[in-house]
Amino acid sequence: IQHVPNLDKYESIIEPVYIFPNDRSIKYNVTFPIKWNDPNYSDPSWNLWYKSLVWIKPYIISNNNDSTLTGFKIINDYLLSFSVYPESSCRFIFGDHACAERIKILTLAYNKYFQGGYYNPDFEHRLLNAILYHIFYMVSLEQYASWHNHGILTDEGLIFSLKDLDIFNLQEYFINFAFKRIFEQYKFSLTEEGIHKEHSPCYHHTFTRKMNNIIQVAKELNIEIPAKIIDLNNKANTYLKYIDVSRYDIPIGNCKSSFVPYKIQSASSKNTFKHGIKVFPKSGWVFIRDSTMSISIIAQANFHSYSLYHQHETSFILNIDGLDFIIDPGIFSLDKTSPYHDFMTKSRAHNVLLLNDQDFNSNKNSFGLAGITRYYPFNGEDSINSNIIVEMTHPHY
Repeated sequence: IQHVPNLDKYESIIEPVYIFPNDRSIKYNVTFPIKWNDPNYSDPSWNLWYKSLVWIKPYIISNNNDSTLTGFKIINDYLLSFSVYPESSCRFIFGDHACAERIKILTLAYNKYFQGGYYNPDFEHRLLNAILYHIFYMVSLEQYASWHNHGILTDEGLIFSLKDLDIFNLQEYFINFAFKRIFEQYKFSLTEEGIHKEHSPCYHHTFTRKMNNIIQVAKELNIEIPAKIIDLNNKANTYLKYIDVSRYDIPIGNCKSSFVPYKIQSASSKNTFKHGIKVFPKSGWVFIRDSTMSISIIAQANFHSYSLYHQHETSFILNIDGLDFIIDPGIFSLDKTSPYHDFMTKSRAHNVLLLNDQDFNSNKNSFGLAGITRYYPFNGEDSINSNIIVEMTHPHY
């Protein structure tokens, strides 16, 4: 048994650093006691990932004892700082996404604590209590985001944590419960063509990867997988070959756009859309590439929800020889305090036609009315026609 020192007084020889995953150039030196609210950092994404504790995973899994104890000390600081629900003074502490990420870190730390033969009853008690209140909070419908990506994140966090918590008596019951919910969420969040509805190729990439992992765990645990989920998963993975060109830098929809040239995948890849036209009429996406793979056009006309919505139906991008000629601003930032945030979500910041210099008049009655009206030729992969017609329509005037 390796006694863990009093974590309140433990002087770590390692200076922990939080690296913002969305921009790894932003490094934040963490000192004790930890400042969980820093007025110098208002970006909601920065705060979400900071308070999720995901960034301390390397410290926890390290074979270096000082590194592991530093991770424990960070968790202990968090546990002592936020022991009462609700917590209104510090955003994201009890946010569904932050909890979904944090429970995986807490479970990882709990297993490392026992596997490493550590001993500190006070810390152990706090850590186990935190895992339990995360589980019951996430199972509860009070904060559960039904018909939303965050519901998927919540159930994913439950599944990946509970499968490693054999000590929990309700493990099997809650795992089955989480699988039932997440399967229903996937049925809602994907179109019939298996495309993610959140106006974002990079979101499709992320949630297809998550779906693949969930299905793999279901197989390992002998959980029945509905036929509809298998069908949607196959279609979602097929769609990847059209958006794998640049992944998170794909400059359209709510993705991070680097505004720099991006490399087109090698034509030798069997999973790459080489050339031709591919239309997804029910989801509102069009992919066109010439036979030399030097000209690429992506167009979209979907309006499925207001989640991460920009006024960009009927917009398209044009890339020639790896250079963006007609562009889309992408997600830009989730920081609504930015002076550019509102502008970047408006139609005038996108490649769309404006009527009388007016931005779109979006309202909930318009759901489902934007889309691809007609197209020619019909999906002709590996062939290209000089007379391509794609007609897209939106209802926002």
